[in-house]
Amino acid sequence: MIQGAGGLGIYATAVARDRGASQVVVIDGLPERLALARAMGADEVVDMREVTTPEDRVARIRELTGGGADVVCELVGRADAMAEGLQMVALGGRYLEIGTFYLGSTVAVDPGLLVMRNIRVEAVASYDARSLELALAFLGRHVGELPLDQVLADYPLEAIDDAFTDQDAGRVTRASVVMT
Repeated sequence: MIQGAGGLGIYATAVARDRGASQVVVIDGLPERLALARAMGADEVVDMREVTTPEDRVARIRELTGGGADVVCELVGRADAMAEGLQMVALGGRYLEIGTFYLGSTVAVDPGLLVMRNIRVEAVASYDARSLELALAFLGRHVGELPLDQVLADYPLEAIDDAFTDQDAGRVTRASVVMT
């Protein structure tokens, strides 16, 4: 289960499919991103414009997964997504926190939920050389097969302000500044 279909979420969708996930579900609120998630291998998408409350999204994920997802990945970049996502984890499942990579945000977490449901929480902020090697190999295997070219939006250095503005507004999946 992937929270967020930005650049990280789109890639996570494709990697989950590639690694043999039996079902990949993605939550987002932008139709273009949900369509791209499907093109990258999502079996189901949950549109936040239609399933508007955290309680309803949790219920929908539990319905789609038969009680909860074995792995839930937070790739939204908002701390409040964590409280919602933890409710989506199956008994004995894992919660992966990557999206909220900046300091200063907080979220209320019930430790009893983690203990009683045996949920393992992992946070990742960086990767090693082996992970980069695996990522490049993944891209090499799937170039021409997946719509990888739709993930990045290239901006010249002189348009860096536009890149930030478009990224923050959700107009692009992932802004990339290209040095020319």
